[in-house]
Amino acid sequence: MQKRTLTVRFNRAVAATTPSTVQVTVTPLATTSAVADNITFLGGPQTKTVLLANDTTIVTFSLVPSAVAGLTTPVPYRIAWRESFLGRQISYDFVMPNHDVDLVDLFPGGS
Repeated sequence: MQKRTLTVRFNRAVAATTPSTVQVTVTPLATTSAVADNITFLGGPQTKTVLLANDTTIVTFSLVPSAVAGLTTPVPYRIAWRESFLGRQISYDFVMPNHDVDLVDLFPGGS
């Protein structure tokens, strides 16, 4: 089964004198199987920690599309990020389309 790329873009805060560190995690909210391929996709999170040293920092995740033919259960996802380890956490639940996509395009209203 082909995975698709979720791209997340973080902009550096204009007022920041030093770059911030952001921890980003994508977690599947269900376990599913592709019976024809004899594969079970377990719900383990993918976590990346990035330093926002550039004007825009790009983070990518490789995900199984949420609803493709052959899956026993659709897979919703949750993405969450926070600055450092003590910052406020922001999260968003989404379904991954069967094509590469920017996270902002999955928000209501798109970009």
